[in-house]
Amino acid sequence: MIMEADSINLIDKAKRMFVKIKLSDNRKYWERWVSHNKRKWELQDKMKSLEDVLKTQQELIDGNYKNLFNVITKK
Repeated sequence: MIMEADSINLIDKAKRMFVKIKLSDNRKYWERWVSHNKRKWELQDKMKSLEDVLKTQQELIDGNYKNLFNVITKK
């Protein structure tokens, strides 16, 4: 599946996966796509509002900071 340039691109460091959030083709909802290799993308979730998109984005960012903190404190 080819992803459009108007998507939110994120990396989930803890799960080692790439995440893209984009507006659906019919522009009625948001889609969350995940991949482990950036080649094969799987639809993971459909979100109804921009608020859900922002919440999902913030959860990934917070998870990455938590993962980084855990890596730093283990050294």
